[in-house]
Amino acid sequence: MLRVRSISQGHELALALRSAYLEMHRCVDTQFRQTGVTADQFVVLSALAEAGCLTQRRLADQITCDQNTLRAMLLLLEKKGLVLRQPHPTDGRARLVSLTSEGEVLQKALSEQLNPLRQSLGESLRPEETELLLELLRRVAATISAPAST
Repeated sequence: MLRVRSISQGHELALALRSAYLEMHRCVDTQFRQTGVTADQFVVLSALAEAGCLTQRRLADQITCDQNTLRAMLLLLEKKGLVLRQPHPTDGRARLVSLTSEGEVLQKALSEQLNPLRQSLGESLRPEETELLLELLRRVAATISAPAST
């Protein structure tokens, strides 16, 4: 009986995580609609704003994105003049990615546009609940990424 309950709770947890993620994604996409930047593209812009310059592989790891999806996003962002991709000076297989000045300005404006959402999220839980939720989400992510035992 315990295993069935565990599977049922796991299913419910997966649906709740998916629902929360999709709701936030829809909200951000709606806020950014007029800019032509998606929520996923904003994540890329923000990671680059924080890091300055990264290899595509490091960027993919940092934002938890597969290489092919990231490459497609970078091509679109490059076409819009928001990112610059250059060959790595010492590794012929790697590409360095950074924001253009236009990308920096847009990322900053979009980030400020999200402040009310961030504030609302921050106020929805007490500080100790936020810390607990973050710890639990990290544990869920680690469980999902860990190899399944057979």
